[in-house]
Amino acid sequence: MAEEFEKILGADNGNPPDSLRQMYPKVNRNFDRVKAWFTSTLSLINGHIQSVAAHLAEHITYSGSAPGNTVKQGIDNTYNRISEIVAQAGDDNTEIVDARNGFTTLGDRLNNSDAQLADKAPLVHTSLKATDTILGHVRVDGTTITVDGSGVISSVGGGQSITTGTLNYYISPTGNDDNDGLSLETPFKTLQRAVNLTPKIIDHYVTYNLAPGTYSGTTTLEGFSGRRFITIRGNASTPSNYIITSPITITGCESIVLVGFVMNVSSAHGINITRSNVDISACSISGAGLYGVSADRSSVNMQTTAISNKTSAAIRAINLSTIFSNTNNGSGNALSLYAEGGSTIIKFGLQPSGTTAEQVVTGGLIR
Repeated sequence: MAEEFEKILGADNGNPPDSLRQMYPKVNRNFDRVKAWFTSTLSLINGHIQSVAAHLAEHITYSGSAPGNTVKQGIDNTYNRISEIVAQAGDDNTEIVDARNGFTTLGDRLNNSDAQLADKAPLVHTSLKATDTILGHVRVDGTTITVDGSGVISSVGGGQSITTGTLNYYISPTGNDDNDGLSLETPFKTLQRAVNLTPKIIDHYVTYNLAPGTYSGTTTLEGFSGRRFITIRGNASTPSNYIITSPITITGCESIVLVGFVMNVSSAHGINITRSNVDISACSISGAGLYGVSADRSSVNMQTTAISNKTSAAIRAINLSTIFSNTNNGSGNALSLYAEGGSTIIKFGLQPSGTTAEQVVTGGLIR
């Protein structure tokens, strides 16, 4: 700015010196320049004070204990020093070594983990956002969770599928196990086919609807759990029209209901129940087998059911089982009620008759 001022020539800096007429205009013009410069500078200062814009760290001077002449240099040098300290601290400290997991610094490991998570995130999103035709699969602690196209969990773990709605299967002696079993017109031939297609986790009501006729082939229900139950249904009013000639075995099931059919079974057990909760009503079990209903570590509620001609016992409870026998009947049994191993049979109303009415062994109770 000084170079822009006009010099007033005098005895010490010019020859000849300026006259007063020459001097005064220069002085006035110089004052005008000073005023303009001062006004411009003041405006810049005020603008700088009022600015909310961030200043780059490399443009801010710094003086402190951390090496560097600018704030950026101080921050960079401090970060580098911390990284060196972490790296140097490591080999004598097992916990720090384990935390670094082979990386030079903890920061390097965290950066690597962030990158891996960023790569995996789209895959998880794609798996959860399944289409109608492609199921999504997510692995959680070694368990596969399957999500259907509506975002509903349809299976958990080793193929254990979950019901997604009320399920009705239809079975008929004239059916075909290659059918879908979903209507009266397309029934299965065997109960076991319906059982095999039923999800293991029963969160909705499941019913196996029997058509009138005779059914052969053992039926085994195993490992069903959930908030609802499976029903094998004939007709409570006319059970004699629905005949099953082979045993029903129920193991590890949370809730099974049997209603309205006849079992003519000559094998060891008519209905064999282990570690399960079962409700039986309006049924008839006959034939020269050992037991009509046998419960092992189970809870059974049975009512209005006839059991006849069993060579050991009509109703047997063993190994801490509980059976509530409510108004049942039948005849020709060697033994009516048998309770063993801390099991309890609670009877109400009429009971199946036998050569011997009751027997309790090793802490069993009939009351």
